[in-house]
Amino acid sequence: MSSIFYSIDRCAVPIFFMISGYFIIGRAYNCDLMGFYIKRIPKFIYAIFLCSVVTNTIFESTHGMKTKNAFLYALFSENGIFYGNYAHAIQLWFMYPLILIYLMSPFISNMVVGKSKKYIFCFIFISLLFNQIKFSIYAMGYNVDFLSKFGSDFTGGYLCFFILGYVIIGNKKNIGNIYFLSSVFILSLMVFFTHKFDKSAGVINNNLHWYSTSIQIFICSICLYFILKFIFQRVSVKIINDIGKKSFGIYLFHYSIMYLVIFLTKAYDIKWYNKLSLYFFTSFILAYFLTCVFMKFKISKRIIS
Repeated sequence: MSSIFYSIDRCAVPIFFMISGYFIIGRAYNCDLMGFYIKRIPKFIYAIFLCSVVTNTIFESTHGMKTKNAFLYALFSENGIFYGNYAHAIQLWFMYPLILIYLMSPFISNMVVGKSKKYIFCFIFISLLFNQIKFSIYAMGYNVDFLSKFGSDFTGGYLCFFILGYVIIGNKKNIGNIYFLSSVFILSLMVFFTHKFDKSAGVINNNLHWYSTSIQIFICSICLYFILKFIFQRVSVKIINDIGKKSFGIYLFHYSIMYLVIFLTKAYDIKWYNKLSLYFFTSFILAYFLTCVFMKFKISKRIIS
């Protein structure tokens, strides 16, 4: 079951990178470099610091440390900035490659804006070849040492999502039934074969389930994007649109709330499937409302929006 969940839920981060690419690449083109950095990078630093301190304060205080001591320990030793230690705020891992992508986006934009799709897709393929394709082939037990000798320094495992988003999300055409059905079929096929491979190996292969090393995750992410676009171009639900606007804040806060819920319910004998539902819905709903509160204040809104 873990293999199936990984193959689907790990499409979320790539889609986030794709959306970021769509919104940022055009704005970064021929921009004032320092103005671009000053406007965008500090808020990510503040978000790492804030959420790392909050999440680790809750974790440490629910694992035997007094609240005041937990806060001070998180503030100075688990703040995500100094020493780079975000400790138990593991949801923050993706903030660092996200910052790097934003730092590079003015240069990336000058590589792709105004270029043909053929040119852009060629670059995406090269990035995939020395990252997701190479590592996926390795994970399946085949030797590709020839590709490894080239390294991957000039490509980057997340770059392909960022640039792909600029192309496919920028395409305003509606998704037809053929695209939708094909996406469902290919997504199901990728999940099935990855699950079958993991089951035969008797272990979850991390390379097949990590964003920057799995060609399956890359393909599944594109398919899931097309599926979601097909659905939402036909159904407009106000609450879904609102959740989308607050998704960054929900992601940042959900771990701290989950740690608190785990602590409050650990004395109760709850079936695993009920725990799964309880942790998911409680962390999601409370993180949503906490984000709503933060967005009411100008300073905190800039950090999480």
